[in-house]
Amino acid sequence: MYRAFLTRDDHGRVLLPREERHHLIGVKRARPGSRFLGFLEGEGWYLCELYQERKQWVPRLIEPFETSMESPLRITLGQALIKKARFEWILQKAIELGVTEFVPLLTARTEIRLDGSRASRKQARWDKIIRETVKQCGRDTIPVVHPPKELGLALSEFSCDFNLMLDEAATSGLAGVLERFTTDSRDRLPQPRSILLLVGPEGGWDERDRAVLAESNCAVEAARMGPRVMRSETAPLAALSLLQFLFGDLGAASGPSAAE
Repeated sequence: MYRAFLTRDDHGRVLLPREERHHLIGVKRARPGSRFLGFLEGEGWYLCELYQERKQWVPRLIEPFETSMESPLRITLGQALIKKARFEWILQKAIELGVTEFVPLLTARTEIRLDGSRASRKQARWDKIIRETVKQCGRDTIPVVHPPKELGLALSEFSCDFNLMLDEAATSGLAGVLERFTTDSRDRLPQPRSILLLVGPEGGWDERDRAVLAESNCAVEAARMGPRVMRSETAPLAALSLLQFLFGDLGAASGPSAAE
């Protein structure tokens, strides 16, 4: 069943935005009486029916469409800005993997700098990717993508129950760092309900970045992903999958399981 974003006007009337109307009618060939799932921000999904009123295509809300697509684990992904296509790919896949907030990071080795109109266009592009991905995977909320932030500022604003930094130079592997939450010993810690995951740029973290981390009041644990060096767009998705499996809902028995 096709999904579309809906809006409300000042009088509370539900509307089908032009872009959604074009796709629903022009591409999907929906007709009066066609049913689809409509998303109202702050309200969730509704089973809807399409009809015409005074030559205008209008959605009618039939009933709430109850879903449970959000992970109990809140993940904020701090990803260093990298080349456009790779960065947007990370953004899309991270949303599919349940990331709650996405923070583009400006690090010592970040070559991409956004300002003025370019920053506005880029933010609009990211927001569009998020909304398209939410429709594709059926999430119940719209994740937030923040404007790019310096590493130090991000650490002060987004500290979580557990702050994790992927670093190929780390002395501990990810399994060892997470063992305190998964071991059956008396030393086992409560599972984190929120995680800040930091991923560096191509070429890895610079010593200037590590200095920022050392001077921060935010306790961050560094871990390497394994014996092989992963690209900047591979490492976060591997880590997100593991974190959601251990502490989130990736291993859940209920809900859709087939890839779309």
